[in-house]
Amino acid sequence: MHSLESRNNSHFLQAAQVIASGIRAVLLRTSALQPVENKHCELVVLIFSAISITIYVKDVDGEHWQDSYSKPYIYLLVSHGLMYRKFMAEYKVEQAVQAPSSSRSASQSPSFTQSGDARRRAARCRHLLSTSISLSWTTINLSASASTMTIRLVLFDAFSTLLVPRLPVYVQYAQTFEPYLGPLDPDALKRSFKIDKPAYQSGAEGWWGEVIRRTAIGAGADPAAVDKSLGQIVPRLLKRFGSREGYRLFDDTLPCLKQLHAMNIRTGLVSNTDVRMRAVLEDLQVLPLLDPVLLSEEQGVEKPSAEMFRRARERAGVQLGEIVHVGDELKADYYGAKAFGVSALLLRRPGPDGEGEMKEEDEDLTTVDVVPSLLQVVEWVKERNRR
Repeated sequence: MHSLESRNNSHFLQAAQVIASGIRAVLLRTSALQPVENKHCELVVLIFSAISITIYVKDVDGEHWQDSYSKPYIYLLVSHGLMYRKFMAEYKVEQAVQAPSSSRSASQSPSFTQSGDARRRAARCRHLLSTSISLSWTTINLSASASTMTIRLVLFDAFSTLLVPRLPVYVQYAQTFEPYLGPLDPDALKRSFKIDKPAYQSGAEGWWGEVIRRTAIGAGADPAAVDKSLGQIVPRLLKRFGSREGYRLFDDTLPCLKQLHAMNIRTGLVSNTDVRMRAVLEDLQVLPLLDPVLLSEEQGVEKPSAEMFRRARERAGVQLGEIVHVGDELKADYYGAKAFGVSALLLRRPGPDGEGEMKEEDEDLTTVDVVPSLLQVVEWVKERNRR
């Protein structure tokens, strides 16, 4: 975990921007046909390669690209390499035509000849160098600008971020099953409750019906009794988990949303869930505070797909650098948002409130921006917007 990483990245990018701008200014002051010493060219190439490599390393978390400006950096490295090869090839030609080898000392640092053909070749090399540096300068500028943009939209996940079951899901299942199937061990229900495919593929009711049936039978219920009672059990569970009967807001949810709105910052929802979530949010009186709201069943796609985040950005009408996404799933929420090119915060609540979070075994959060509560999201946004 690192609370200062965003600030450090911003300072680094600002420094890189200044360096890039200075070198570019010096480079462009001279004539495009002016001869360039090999040592000067090599120095500029090395500086910008170092800047590109450093930004590339800083912008990659594991195998995930941190923002949409990262990919050009690696291409710039290739561009620098190809440009330098071209320069050296031309330089050798210049050496050959400048003077016989016997007339120069081995320790001399020869410049390009001023002859016609040599000047034209030097100009081409010069153009390659100038173009490469200009591209570097532009992409560093873009990344520096994105890292300091004012946040205008905060997107949230739903489960274990804004809301949580009033009782553990398996306990609520046991309570609902008992009138039809008799008492079932909640721990056995917990072990048998598995979700292995997106809800939108077969519709919410049919998909949840299969999950409920498999969960009951896996916990020891009689299959015949389950099939006989499934028509009554499924609607009851769907109603329970489609309202405030099944869910509650975290204590910091409403304060967080209201504080962000008081700061003129929009708040939205991007969640891998079915359409019942709208009814839950409305019943909990929080739906009016969320716009846009994207649910995977309605969208036909799930996080970590960039399409979910792209649609949210388009509906809100904001730029990539003006969005931060908050959720509890490392892959779907944090890396999904990062891969699309927006800022992200991983929620890790301490104590019982964090028990329902989608934690991965042996997850490494050393390079991840983590917040312990939604009120810390407000503080993060305040700090970001003060830059």
